[in-house]
Amino acid sequence: MLDISQIQDQLRDRNLSAVAREVGMPYPTLYRLARGDGSRVLHSTVAKLSAYLLAQQRKIAPLG
Repeated sequence: MLDISQIQDQLRDRNLSAVAREVGMPYPTLYRLARGDGSRVLHSTVAKLSAYLLAQQRKIAPLG
């Protein structure tokens, strides 16, 4: 599972509206986390985002 700083790094170049929609979480929650306010993030939120981002990495991983 990714930690909060890893999630923030991976969200830096993403369309946050699209990620929020895909993950099923409110945009403001995702925005606050992506912009550095990870102080009150639920474990379930981190788990959802981590699973989503890891799945995205597997989809675009280069062959070989």
